[in-house]
Amino acid sequence: MNSDSNFTHNRVQLTHAGKLSVEDARQLVTRAKEAALRAKNAAEGKSAALTVGYLTSTMNEMLKPGLRGG
Repeated sequence: MNSDSNFTHNRVQLTHAGKLSVEDARQLVTRAKEAALRAKNAAEGKSAALTVGYLTSTMNEMLKPGLRGG
């Protein structure tokens, strides 16, 4: 018998590890679809831009090194 599932009366019941694997697989499929859409949009010139805004001089000092790349 496969250790990843239990077979009873023509039904399959996943173990806890199997359920986690299914959830991981679903998330991977979703991420792959999102990545494909982003690539398609980029190829069509539809890429989005990230705009960063801040309000205080404290944030200005905190963000400057990161925005300059250092």
